[in-house]
Amino acid sequence: MIHIRYKSLKSGKYSLYLDIFSTDDQGNQKRQYEFLKLYTQKDYSKLKNIIADDRNIVDLAEDIRKKREMELAGEIKGLRTKQRTTHQSALEYIRAYQKKKGDFHTKSLLFHLDNFTNGEDVRFMDITNEWLVHFQDHLATRVSHNTVKNYLKMLRARIKDAYRQDIITINPFDKFDMPHELETRRTTLDSEEVRKLVATPFPSHPHVRLVFLFSCFTGLRMSDCEALQWNDIVEEKDKSGKRVHYINIRPIKTQTTSGKILKVPLTESALAVLDEVRIEKNRSEKVFCNFPTPRNARNLLKLWAARAKVKKNVHFHVARHSFATISLTFGMDIYTVSKLLGHVNLRHTEIYAKIVDEKKRSEIQKLPTL
Repeated sequence: MIHIRYKSLKSGKYSLYLDIFSTDDQGNQKRQYEFLKLYTQKDYSKLKNIIADDRNIVDLAEDIRKKREMELAGEIKGLRTKQRTTHQSALEYIRAYQKKKGDFHTKSLLFHLDNFTNGEDVRFMDITNEWLVHFQDHLATRVSHNTVKNYLKMLRARIKDAYRQDIITINPFDKFDMPHELETRRTTLDSEEVRKLVATPFPSHPHVRLVFLFSCFTGLRMSDCEALQWNDIVEEKDKSGKRVHYINIRPIKTQTTSGKILKVPLTESALAVLDEVRIEKNRSEKVFCNFPTPRNARNLLKLWAARAKVKKNVHFHVARHSFATISLTFGMDIYTVSKLLGHVNLRHTEIYAKIVDEKKRSEIQKLPTL
C-alpha cells in the first residue's frame, strides 16, 4: 500500500513523499519513504479542494504513486521489477552510437567485442560482473594494460548511457573493479625536432601535417583539431590594445564531465599554420578537413618523421605531449600549461613536469668534469 504524504517546510510549503508499506511472500513487512522533490502550497491529505497552482503537482504525484504500486505488485509476485534487465542488443546500441559519432575508438571496441563473442550478439542482460571479468581477461591477451582500461571505460560510458535512458535499471559496472592505470613513458618532441618536421616536406595529404603542427603549437587534441571551425577562432584586443587571436571551444573529451570552455591564445607559429590552410581554394566550415583513413594518417606521420630524421614513434598525441613539455622547458608555469591543455586536475599536467625534470637531469650529466 502506498500513500502520498505531506511534510511541512520552514518556507511554508509542503514537500510530497510516498509512504510505502509492503509485505513479502514470507510475511515480512517493510516500510520505506520516497521523497518526490515536489512541493505544494497546502497539505491535501485532508483537503479536497486543490488550488490551481497545485493541481499539476498533485496529479503528477498521483501518477508516480500509481506507477510505484504497479512496480511493488511486480516485486511481491516475484517479478522484481526494479532489477529487470532488457533483452535489447547491447552491440546494436553501441553500433548506433559509433555510427552517429563516427568514433574510431568505439569502432575498435566493437571489433574486440565481436572477437570476444565469436560474432554472436550480446544483450544488456548478458553483461554481468562475471562477463566483464572475462572480457577484461580477453583484452589483456591482445592489448596493453592501459588500453584494456580505455576499452572498459568506453564500454562503461555506453552502459551508463543505457542506464540513464532507462533501458536498463542495473549498471553492472557498479560492482566491477576497474583496472588501475599504469604510468607510462610518453613520447615527446623537443623544439629542435619540431623544427625538423616543419622543414621537411610531407608526402601527401597536407592537412595531416598541418593538424600535427597546429597541435604542437596549441596543445589541442586531435579530436578537437578535426572538429575545429573557423568561427571558433576569435579576435580580441588585449590591455595594450594589440589584437590577439584565440581558440574558443568546448573540448569534445570533457563535454560530459567538466564542460568548461577552453580558451587558447594563438602564437605566430599557430597563425602561420592557419594562413597555410587559407591559401587552399577549397574551404569548408571546418579548418582541417582533408584527411585519409586513420591508419593511413598514422603511416604518413611515421614516414614524415623518418624523412625528418626524428627517431621517435611519432603519432598524433605526441604533438599534444610536445606542446606541454616545450612550454614547461621554456619557463611557462605548470598552472598555465594545465589550463591551456584543459586539464581538470593538476596531477595530469605533473606527468609532463616529471619528463622535463628527467630531461634536465640527463642533460646536466653531459657537462664535463672540472
